[in-house]
Amino acid sequence: LFNILWSDPIEDGAKADPNTFGVHPSPRGGITAQFAWNITKTFCARNGLGLIIRSHQSKKGSRGFDVMHSSMLMRVFSARDYEGHGNDGAVLLITKGKASETKGKASDEKSGNAEGNAEELLIVRPQVLRSVKKQRVEAKKHANEGDSSEESLRPMGKTASNSSKGDQGHSSRSSSTPKGGSAKRPTTPRNRAQSS
Repeated sequence: LFNILWSDPIEDGAKADPNTFGVHPSPRGGITAQFAWNITKTFCARNGLGLIIRSHQSKKGSRGFDVMHSSMLMRVFSARDYEGHGNDGAVLLITKGKASETKGKASDEKSGNAEGNAEELLIVRPQVLRSVKKQRVEAKKHANEGDSSEESLRPMGKTASNSSKGDQGHSSRSSSTPKGGSAKRPTTPRNRAQSS
């Protein structure tokens, strides 16, 4: 039971070695192991399963879930920003549905299933909760890009409204005094009470 709960899948995908098979010692040490895609495939076939869902193992910067091992294993981790990793958190929404809802009507017609007797499946949809750490970094980056791009577009000493004549009435002035008048304080509830 310990190995089932604590062993980790070996990463697959574009960067992974396709020649990695079987069970290997875990880099985390102890009696845990790592298992390759062929172990997942064999386990699912022997036990009549289409998908294994495991909820352990955070990855730095991850999106909270991973679909692995020929879509037969899904890893989900719900704690966002776990130990400062900047990872998203995720939960899985599992609902009952028909094969036609996931594959489309064309595939059911080819297989001979009428719409009424399509195979019932469990549909798994991840719901991602974005990393606060990632959001702050992105917001700061956008704020810095916005400040520098606005300043670089304006000629020195002129505002955007001075250089475009078609935008009258919606201008932003660089001086604190309105055109043709004296400076007024911004209207706030406190200012309104004082001027009454």
